[in-house]
Amino acid sequence: MRHLVKWLMATVFLMIATNCQKDEFDSMALPSVTGQEEQVLPRSLDDDAFSNLLNAFRAEIQALIDNGTLEGVNGYGILGRLDNIEKKYLDGKKQVALNMLNALINHLEGLHNGGVIPQELFEGLLAGVQGLIDWAEYGCTEFHVPFAYNGLSVNLPPSGNVTLTPELFLVNDVGCCVLSFSEDPADWALELSCADEEYKVVEIWVTNSLGTQDFAQTALYLQDNFGVCEGGTSNECAPIAIAYSGLAVELNMQGEAALAASQINAGSIDACGTGSLSFSAKKSNDDNDPAEFIIFGFDDVGIVSVELWVSDGIHASKVMVQVFVQDNIAPI
Repeated sequence: MRHLVKWLMATVFLMIATNCQKDEFDSMALPSVTGQEEQVLPRSLDDDAFSNLLNAFRAEIQALIDNGTLEGVNGYGILGRLDNIEKKYLDGKKQVALNMLNALINHLEGLHNGGVIPQELFEGLLAGVQGLIDWAEYGCTEFHVPFAYNGLSVNLPPSGNVTLTPELFLVNDVGCCVLSFSEDPADWALELSCADEEYKVVEIWVTNSLGTQDFAQTALYLQDNFGVCEGGTSNECAPIAIAYSGLAVELNMQGEAALAASQINAGSIDACGTGSLSFSAKKSNDDNDPAEFIIFGFDDVGIVSVELWVSDGIHASKVMVQVFVQDNIAPI
C-alpha cells in the first residue's frame, strides 16, 4: 500500500507571493545628537533587533510556563535572566550580556539533564539562545530577500486569541536577519482574536544590522471552527491548526494525485505542550474520517475544499483550505 501511495503521489506546488523592496535597500541613518542630548542616546537599530529576538525567545518561555512544561522557578527564573540580559545589553555592557547568555545555556543543559526539558525542546531553546549570542557578538551584515507563501489559514483556539511569528509565513531562511510584521524590527508578534477580519494582507519584513530592509506580502485567513466568537471563549486546551492556502496538485498519468496531511500543515502549534502532533485530512464533502492522505481524481479537477485535522492525542483542531487540482497531462 505504501508503494502504491508513493506511486500516486503528485507534485505539490507552494505558490510564492511577490517580493517587494523598500527604497532599494536604503540604510536607516540614526539621528545625530548634540549637547545634553548625548546623555540619552537613541536606541540603535541593533538594539531594537536584539530586543526583538529576545522578545521572541521570551514568548517561547512564557508559552512553556503557560502549558506547564516550565513550572515555578524553572520558567520565571529564565524570564528574570532574560530581563537582566536585555538591560545589560541596552546599557552597553554587551560582554556581560554575552556571559549571561552562555550561563543561560548551562542552565538549560541542567534542566535538560534533570528531565525537565525533553531533547527536541532543548535543542530548539538552545538554538534560540545561540541566535542571541551570535547577534550580540557579531551583528548581522548579511542580507536575504524574503519570499512568502501564498497564504496561511489559521483556526482560533478555544481562548479566542493566538499569536503568530513572521517565520511561519516565509519559504526561505533569512539567516541572522531579524523578521518583523512591519518596518519596525521590534514588531515581531501578530496577535489575532475575534476582533480581526477573516482575511488580511500581511507583510513580512527582513532587517539586518546595517539597516537594509525588504519585505514580502502574503495573506492570512482567520477561522473560528470552535465557534468561540459566537459562544464565548474558554480555558479548554487545543492545538492551533495552521495550514497552507493555495496548494496545487497535478494528476498523474493514471488520473490520480495523493496529498499528505503533513504537506498541508504549515507549522501548527502544540498549545497544550504534549510534545507530539499528528495530522490527518479529508475533503470537506467526504463523510469518511480524516486520513493520512487525500486521493484526488478526475472528478476533483478544479477547486476542492479540504479539512486539515491536528491532534495531540487528546485534543483536536481543524482548519479548512482550498486545494487546486490540475489535469495538465495531455491524453495519449
